[in-house]
Amino acid sequence: MFNNINVVEKIDVDSSQFILKIKNPQFHFVYPSYTCESNPIVIKTEKNENDHVDKTVFVISYHPRYFHSILEVFPMILTVLDNAGPVDVILTYEAQIDPETGLFVTMIEGHPQPETVGHCPVANFPQLFIYDFFKHFNINFTCMNTQDLMYKSFDYCYLIYLRNESVDGKNFLYDEGKEFCKELEVEGFHPLFVGEINPFYRFTKNLNLMRKHLPSSNIVKNQKIYISRKNFADRNNPQESLLEEYFYNKQYKIVYLEKMNFYDQVKLIQESEKVVCMFGSALVNCMLGSKLNNIISIRPSNFQVIFYKHMFDMHDINYTEIVYDEGSLLDLVKNNENLW
Repeated sequence: MFNNINVVEKIDVDSSQFILKIKNPQFHFVYPSYTCESNPIVIKTEKNENDHVDKTVFVISYHPRYFHSILEVFPMILTVLDNAGPVDVILTYEAQIDPETGLFVTMIEGHPQPETVGHCPVANFPQLFIYDFFKHFNINFTCMNTQDLMYKSFDYCYLIYLRNESVDGKNFLYDEGKEFCKELEVEGFHPLFVGEINPFYRFTKNLNLMRKHLPSSNIVKNQKIYISRKNFADRNNPQESLLEEYFYNKQYKIVYLEKMNFYDQVKLIQESEKVVCMFGSALVNCMLGSKLNNIISIRPSNFQVIFYKHMFDMHDINYTEIVYDEGSLLDLVKNNENLW
């Protein structure tokens, strides 16, 4: 059933997925041309006497983008914890590690060497939400450069498997990884790696898992917030200060999510009757709200993305988009005054 994999335990999660516990896994990496993430792949199950770690681990790619961490990486970790119990997590990435803290430099506030990795520019603020996640769930984790993980073996590791029909038809690991992935396929199931999830089917399930594990807060009457992107190096707008002033005068609280820890961000959004933001990663947090929230986003016309609307509809959260094409963004906001 399991080809050449040394399986010691199979854990059924639900009808669409299960987890395998593998003995003495060794890892290799594939670098898809259109993404900077490194996907860890078990290439054989044989103890490497020269480089072995006496641990049971779950190895997963660290992703510096907020969207993928919240809706792919974190739910995969929670799935293992819920079904297999406590485990040491190894975050792997082709990135610099700070020798004092053992963290990727992109996770450290005020680090003097922020970096751009692969084709994926890291935002101009640290990825503290990743540290918040592990701290909140009291998970032991290690940051490990992909080259350091290469061919290292462990006592055991966990792999998540999905039914083939649950995975997007495009295999993100075709080229170099095709032969490795074929070895890991199991009777109609496919090993899951970051970047392969079918958006609507898997993200809905993953979002529900995040909602299950996060605390919920009640609405604060008349609380309205505008999520500013003033501090972002990318996808900000030259009229941000004018928008802040406009919404402030409409009794909105101006907030900067990047200055808050992840759980306070979610709490603030859950408590707010109205949330206004630019189209982007802030909407991921908004999906952790409820049908009592009113979410309004300003979407550039060149962003033809239906994902957020679909996800809000699936969870009965009130969601409105106004589309920005060209001209004054402030004028667009003023012309939709009835929404605020």
